[in-house]
Amino acid sequence: MKRMKHLFNFLLVAICVVGFSACSSDDENPTKTIEINSGTETQIVYADDTESKEGISFTAAEPWTATVTEKATTTSRAPGASWLRLLFDGTEKYSGNAGTFTFVIELDANYTGTSRSATIVIESGKDSITITVTQEGVTEEGKKPDESVNNSNFTYFIKQINRKNYEEDGSLYSKKVLDFSYDKQMQLVKVDEVLQLVKEKEVYKTIMDISYEKDKINYTVDDDCDEIHDTTVTLNDKGYITSGKRNHEDVNWRVTYNNQDYMTESFGVDKTDKPSIAENNRILTWTNGNLTKMVWNNQQTPSTTQYTTTTTYTDIQHNSLLNVDLNWFLDISETWDFAVSSDFSWDTMVFAAMGYYGKGSTHLIKTVTDQFDSASISFSYTLDSRGLVNQIECKRNGYLDLVYNITYYELTPSTK
Repeated sequence: MKRMKHLFNFLLVAICVVGFSACSSDDENPTKTIEINSGTETQIVYADDTESKEGISFTAAEPWTATVTEKATTTSRAPGASWLRLLFDGTEKYSGNAGTFTFVIELDANYTGTSRSATIVIESGKDSITITVTQEGVTEEGKKPDESVNNSNFTYFIKQINRKNYEEDGSLYSKKVLDFSYDKQMQLVKVDEVLQLVKEKEVYKTIMDISYEKDKINYTVDDDCDEIHDTTVTLNDKGYITSGKRNHEDVNWRVTYNNQDYMTESFGVDKTDKPSIAENNRILTWTNGNLTKMVWNNQQTPSTTQYTTTTTYTDIQHNSLLNVDLNWFLDISETWDFAVSSDFSWDTMVFAAMGYYGKGSTHLIKTVTDQFDSASISFSYTLDSRGLVNQIECKRNGYLDLVYNITYYELTPSTK
């Protein structure tokens, strides 16, 4: 009987010990309300880096907020770090609901010659994560970035356009990201496009490489369809494109300008430099500094079909400190996208936006009526504190069709 009693007491103590241990373990390892998925807590970048290679990915079980604070130095103590930004899908974001998020850490180049650090604290519920980013005062080669390489009159340069395309039922059809790269003189030298078809789970990539001569621009566009568009365009004494030729292909075009430097006509030409009946031409009409009408004469023997696109404009003026005309990046119609009468929309999109096809519109587009697509299109814009457009929404025949999120490089006065 005594033995049974001792055995019972032993088991009781053992159960209590196990239970206590389990409770202690639960207390010591409670479920965290936020955890890092990728990206180290200490990140080091170089002076000329404009983006951290790691970024941040985390999962929050509750709503979260992020705070960026610059670490104090002997000379300054700033509450925030204006040179560092958190981007989610191309847009600055510092709060959100529960979920998993992946951020790009965007940076301004560091021309101070000394390193600087910022702390990112992301809080969710009772927990938080902390990431420290240190930007060195020199490049990877150990040199201070050259502050005098840019002779541009612009302050802001297009960096990325992140576009989402929706179906009429509101479902996401595709995602497209355009990334822009520049040389030290801030000339555009490369454009990378990644197009993702959501439902089909297909991804297509396109790369444009650009080089410059005194009176010519050469560029090659390579896409996943094994098509290589090798092109040379010729410039006049004002720096505007007057003609284009697709090397190794029978694709040529010419454009003309009025005495105010607005493009007024474009047309395809044959090998003898004469207008080609089998090609297209477009007539452009400008009113008060804005492109208000474009007529596409789709010339096919024996008849010609004519399509007209008309546009109205908002009160928002084109930012003269920005290096591109955003109107040309809008997906509008066959008439608009092929305005220079070539066979490839990139010929128009990139170089018209950069100002190589004459002066651009003074304001941002408000509405478009397009005869070819039988579409009524409207645009609305969101501006950031610098007066730059960071989001554009496009409605086509009443439904949300496209959303563009836009980011920029910003040059400080010392870099000009």
